[in-house]
Amino acid sequence: MPTRREFLRLSAAAAATAGALGPLAGAARAQDAEERRKALERPLPKRPLGKTGLEVTALGLGCFYLGSVRDGAAAEAVMRRAFDLGVNWFDTAPSYNAGVSEERLGRALRGVRDRVLLATKSTERSGRAAVRELEASLGRLGTDRVDLFQFHALRTDEDAERIFGEGGAHEAILGAKKAGKVRHIGFTGHFDPALMARVCAERPVETVLMPLNALDPHSRSFEEGALPAAREKGLGVIAMKVFASGRLVDDPALSPSPEECVRYSLSLPIATAIVGCSTMEELERDLACAKTSAPLSERERKAILERTRPFSERRIEWYKR
Repeated sequence: MPTRREFLRLSAAAAATAGALGPLAGAARAQDAEERRKALERPLPKRPLGKTGLEVTALGLGCFYLGSVRDGAAAEAVMRRAFDLGVNWFDTAPSYNAGVSEERLGRALRGVRDRVLLATKSTERSGRAAVRELEASLGRLGTDRVDLFQFHALRTDEDAERIFGEGGAHEAILGAKKAGKVRHIGFTGHFDPALMARVCAERPVETVLMPLNALDPHSRSFEEGALPAAREKGLGVIAMKVFASGRLVDDPALSPSPEECVRYSLSLPIATAIVGCSTMEELERDLACAKTSAPLSERERKAILERTRPFSERRIEWYKR
């Protein structure tokens, strides 16, 4: 996402342009606002989350950034606005600003818990620690269960061995599932596509969360290296880093537009894509696109990939091995 300095520069440029164009610029802005308002009134499509039986909105809200913004009330307003605009999939984690994200999400969705689906995570690998973190998450979220519990940020085969071995997190979370505190179990990772493919193929999970964006195919690709394994296993696939942590859309002159980035991810064979929004403007922009965009044609897909190719040299995908 743009830094504050970049935002001010872009805003000043836009203001100068609007001043030069006068009434024409104002009319164009009004037309854009009206088009977005109409787009937001449309329903948000839903897709099956693998074999879980859950129906999730094509776009979900990732709550990492909303756990870190200073104004907690504003963050909660964005979360609630997402629900009001049709989002039913909310993704958070205790590691997002030491649980602040979960606390804010719990408050924002108070009174509508039974109409939304909540996903959280844990980086703990042992059973006792994972259950302890789950219990703390339930308290912060103000709920008695989560719809998806994810083993978070797998980096190595040793991570998988610890999680799925005797006394590991998976064994303990299965117990929590039997107790009704967890409905479904998945895992996440953005480090190594080959590792993700192995876990998809070999481990008892129901969903996978991985980076899938318009830059990914150019290097160490999750789309090519892990997505096929997830699809073959019938897992619910959740895309993240749609904008490569904001870095793919930080150059208005060269970058693909936010709308192109959303369309690219949603055109893949996934259940949902979570987007990290920190403002109401970003939320409404992304939802308007998700509600109106059609799948990319092969020609459009190739054109977007050509535009993102130069970015592969910038090491934007810092999260990959």
